[in-house]
Amino acid sequence: MTQLLRWIAAYIVLISVAVTAQAQPLRIFAAASLKSVLDDLADQYHAKTGQEVNLIYGGSGDLARQISQGAPADGFISANTAWMDWLVDQNLLHRGDVRIVAGNRLVVIAARSDPSFQMRELTSRLGPDARLALGLTRSVPAGIYARSAMEKAGIWPDVQPFVVETSNVRAALAQVALGQAAFGIVYASDVVGVSGVVSLATVDEKLHDPIAYAAAPLFNPDAAQFIEYVGSAEGAVALRRWGFIAR
Repeated sequence: MTQLLRWIAAYIVLISVAVTAQAQPLRIFAAASLKSVLDDLADQYHAKTGQEVNLIYGGSGDLARQISQGAPADGFISANTAWMDWLVDQNLLHRGDVRIVAGNRLVVIAARSDPSFQMRELTSRLGPDARLALGLTRSVPAGIYARSAMEKAGIWPDVQPFVVETSNVRAALAQVALGQAAFGIVYASDVVGVSGVVSLATVDEKLHDPIAYAAAPLFNPDAAQFIEYVGSAEGAVALRRWGFIAR
């Protein structure tokens, strides 16, 4: 009888541990441009599996540095592959766990439409009272892509004096929406469902590296399952609905 009670007690402990583990929400660090679609997918995933997902958004560079300094993240989704490679080099995740889950396009935005606008016109449209909002051009992927495009187009020297750099791409979008910048360069997905801004022109993809969102768990199999869901057929539907390119 005593042995039976021990087995029952051990079983209760195991069940309790399993329930506790399942109750722990995942902490996924993700590029700010993914907020709309990941909020949707996290809700869907919770309804499907019971697993809660807490999403921490920011610039990919800032998030990668936080992870390297010990921030409690279970997974990371970057707006480029460079920051993911940086974490791999620091042995903070396995290269084999990295997968590309989405793509995107860059667009020039403003408060009002102008069907004939081309990106080169920024050289004549910008000035002390007409700024261009970008994500940080050395660490935020959207800013890196935008600067690269303007450098290859030969307009960066003329544009740079009027650039306002922001901590993430959503902040650049907000600058234009609030009238604090005349123009911005953001992802096409950022404009979906947003009032107060319009897309003026799509930036030629040949002018910058391919925009690829890289995702990986940080040694957490539960995070791997959520990332797999983001890259699934259900995830692809949501990604396309919010203006991303599904992979």
